Amino acid sequence: MKEIKILEVLDCYYPKFDGPCLVVTSYSNSLLKQGVDVKVAVPRFPRYQDNQKFEVFRTKSMASKEGYRCALPGSDRKLKKFLKEIKFDTEIAAYLLNPSNGKYKLDELANQYLSIDIPEYLEAVGAK
Repeated sequence: MKEIKILEVLDCYYPKFDGPCLVVTSYSNSLLKQGVDVKVAVPRFPRYQDNQKFEVFRTKSMASKEGYRCALPGSDRKLKKFLKEIKFDTEIAAYLLNPSNGKYKLDELANQYLSIDIPEYLEAVGAK
């Protein structure tokens, strides 16, 4: 069986505690028990050490007025490297965006989300 890997991304995480934090932690622990490789990407919080059973990836962040941390993923080289190593399943992502669609053809997804006409693109680059 193919190994399943899931990356969950959240804008707030321990030591600040809220509903989404609880849901992601519970869901990640449940997936981990099922043998899924789970990683959670969240803003870095100074001097806080994670103690979850799954990997928590902390990205660069800055303080907000409310005491939360605002993630700065675009400036984090470690996160960019990490994301390049991930294999992404476009059809699963499309399902998560719209589970009621029922069909997830790559050429239709490229047109809908990227405004790219795949047959036209392939012809333009001489691949068809």
